[in-house]
Amino acid sequence: MEHRTKRDHRLIHLVTEFEAMSETGNLTYLDEKTYYQLINYYEDECLIDKALEVVNMALDQFQYRAEFYITKAKLLIRDQKISKALEIIEKAENISPFENEIIILKARCIGGEKGLKMLEPIKLYAGNAELIEIYICESHIYEKSKQYKKMFLTLKEIIKLSPDHSVALERIFICVDLAKNFEESIEYHQALLENNPYNFLAWYNLGHAFACTGEYEKAISAMEYSFIINKNFELAYLDCADICVQVCNYSKALTIFEEANSYFGPDSEILLQIAQCHLKLENLLSAKANLFSALRLDTYNDEIYFYLGQCYLKEKSLHSAISAFNKAINLESDREEYYESLAQAYVQLGDNANAVIYYEMATEIAPEQEHLWYQYASLLVKLDRIDDALDVLDNAELDAVGPELLYCRAVCLSLIGRKKEALVILDEALIDNFEMHNKLFELDPSLKFDKDILSIIHYYEGEPKM
Repeated sequence: MEHRTKRDHRLIHLVTEFEAMSETGNLTYLDEKTYYQLINYYEDECLIDKALEVVNMALDQFQYRAEFYITKAKLLIRDQKISKALEIIEKAENISPFENEIIILKARCIGGEKGLKMLEPIKLYAGNAELIEIYICESHIYEKSKQYKKMFLTLKEIIKLSPDHSVALERIFICVDLAKNFEESIEYHQALLENNPYNFLAWYNLGHAFACTGEYEKAISAMEYSFIINKNFELAYLDCADICVQVCNYSKALTIFEEANSYFGPDSEILLQIAQCHLKLENLLSAKANLFSALRLDTYNDEIYFYLGQCYLKEKSLHSAISAFNKAINLESDREEYYESLAQAYVQLGDNANAVIYYEMATEIAPEQEHLWYQYASLLVKLDRIDDALDVLDNAELDAVGPELLYCRAVCLSLIGRKKEALVILDEALIDNFEMHNKLFELDPSLKFDKDILSIIHYYEGEPKM
């Protein structure tokens, strides 16, 4: 669970100055504090290689400081380079053989029962801060061995010692997600919040657990408390807004996304989310304005072009839509919805030849998607290419099934005079999903007057709904 906060301008200046000196080869002596600031910055930005580069520079300058070896080992562990981390830990041991932090790191690298046993002796005389580090190490060992119940219990021990401990609460989030024990998480975090109602990470974890159990309104409320308490907690804004989108509350989602963008932005991804909300609310001008703002920040984001295309499609600016969809495809060629939307634009333009080509490409990318095959086959039906439509439906059967395809096949069979087969397929479709039977009349309005078709529909209409 990672989140950004507003950056200290002095830190940004330090990083910029450091990178400029690195490029020109004019690096001068840096003190330990500066090295740690740079390492922490790159680690927070998930630039582990860059953080390792800085710690290596620090070790060149301070080769007998165990702390820098410890920092390097932690970075290597985070980067899943365990054998290299152990090599560095051995160097740290040579400098400071009785340092508990080194023992804890070594135990984490070794893992399993052997790693857990290494921690037992130092628990006996550890203070609270050191005991917390031991428990965190144990939680990693339990996570690796998939002992999630023990992981959860260990992390709860940390919370007893330090109710606001951010690492423990973040690891509880991971543990709950892995174990899927969301009900237990709800009970635990509600009890935690009774004693500590301003614990923003506990509210966030509670919101996540509520969302995973389908309690979306409670999830939204909990997430809101999280970012109200800590206005720097960007992840809570974004996750809360995402849940609002899931429940189709686009107005609320829009408000939260805009608040996040004003506080953390400008950010192309948040602007894209804002645009999507405006698009859902039919605010096309606002949607396009935010998409153009996002493009100024990131010209290589295929989704921005895709949603611009969606705006143009709604405005019936078909050539602009086609151009936008093609730009999206040029950047990302494996998204079936891009080809689907391009096909839809060509259908509206009356260029059915190109529409057929792009529907075919969409089904090649996502053959399991029933609706793509249906759109493709139904276009061929409307073009009176019934045999081709049946070929498409035959191909669809290899990967996709569903009532839409059955209704389409029934229409095709009826249109080429294979009425008995059509009625058999229709019978199957009506049993599968009666509510979709109007698909028949969309594809062939004349079926509204077909007595055999109407008779079988009326038969199932009277059936009790399960």
